[in-house]
Amino acid sequence: MDKTANFVARNGPDFEVRIKQNEQNNSKFNFLSPGDPYHAYYRHKVKEMQDGKSTPMSHTGSAAAAEGFKANQQLIDDAKKKKQAELLKQVELPFVPKEPPPEFDFIADPPSISAHDL
Repeated sequence: MDKTANFVARNGPDFEVRIKQNEQNNSKFNFLSPGDPYHAYYRHKVKEMQDGKSTPMSHTGSAAAAEGFKANQQLIDDAKKKKQAELLKQVELPFVPKEPPPEFDFIADPPSISAHDL
């Protein structure tokens, strides 16, 4: 959306009309239609870029953002591993019997029905 806004700000409204015609069946460009909820943001970005208040993210900026995301993801993964290790320390070891259990005697009162029905 920001890239399209940048191109429209540089090339004018005719460029937007061409994009609408060429990409009318592409749902990625729905923000170009006035009824779309993201259209206001798109218009805002076009206006900002025309006024020179905002500059589009360069490839180096997006690469830096990707690096920052990877670093944050690594910190989150490390924190998860640390928390899992703490939880494993808190868990008690399962009970392991040293002797086999005593023989089990099955005791049940027979039902009060005839042998034929049983």
